[in-house]
Amino acid sequence: MKGKTVVSLLLAALFALVFVLAVAGCSSVSPTADGSYRESRLATATTLEEVWGVFASAPRGSEVQKAAMEKMLSLATTFTEVLEVYWAVPKGEVEKAAMEKMLSLATTFTEVREVYWAVPKGSGVEKAALEKLDAILKPRLAAATTLEEVWGAYRYAPYGSEVQKAATKKLEALKH
Repeated sequence: MKGKTVVSLLLAALFALVFVLAVAGCSSVSPTADGSYRESRLATATTLEEVWGVFASAPRGSEVQKAAMEKMLSLATTFTEVLEVYWAVPKGEVEKAAMEKMLSLATTFTEVREVYWAVPKGSGVEKAALEKLDAILKPRLAAATTLEEVWGAYRYAPYGSEVQKAATKKLEALKH
């Protein structure tokens, strides 16, 4: 009986200690109270993955998240990485910078078309993407000799572009 009493007293004392610590606020101390650890993590982050982690854990719209967006864009070196940053960031200056960087990194027709479709209509980036699409499609159209090849250039050209107009003329010439 004496052993049960000692165990009961120890459990009661342990419960009382936990209760007192909880009431005193000891359990509310955390490294996330002011978010300064995110700032230090961002400052020491050297890879895109590390910065993504800070970006994802930061409160939406916070200064840390804004700084992380800029750092992610500077660390992104491939078209795909910049595209991921573009889709993750809210509208604003970083988004515009991401569009410009995507266009500068785009080398294939598919990549340039992706930029062309994503950018706001009438923007400078859209005009630059249109010029880059024309530069890619003009040699294709010039080399096209069959109806299918010319149709492909016509179909892929942006609506109303010079390439599409030239493809229309070439299609009509091939039909006759």
